[in-house]
Amino acid sequence: MLEVGYGLIPDLGGAHRLARAVGTGRAKDLVWTGRSVDAGEALAIGLANRLAADGDLAGETDRLVQAILAQAPVPQRLTKALIDQTAETPFEAELDREAEAQVTAVASDDFREAVSAFAERRRPRFTGR
Repeated sequence: MLEVGYGLIPDLGGAHRLARAVGTGRAKDLVWTGRSVDAGEALAIGLANRLAADGDLAGETDRLVQAILAQAPVPQRLTKALIDQTAETPFEAELDREAEAQVTAVASDDFREAVSAFAERRRPRFTGR
């Protein structure tokens, strides 16, 4: 957030998104000082979700992709929509939205496959339906 050093404010929603990611106090610190953060601090304050060792970005990316692909696509899609709207949704409405999403998840082929795989002691083979 270097804009203040140039006599500008962070625009295009930058300060808004930053404050939601790291909290208002940290956002003010970063915007008002224009300081940079290293990878460790970015991870600690919530600007990064994970770090890759030097030279292992492709490996870390592959591990993340594999972990995501191993899960059921239907609840992933549903929770993505829920999480993306949490900032704009009152808590009570969020509970209603979660209940609706859970009904959809339980009615999915992915849920039935997860139950079968558990009972058969095997890895599930999700289809995204």
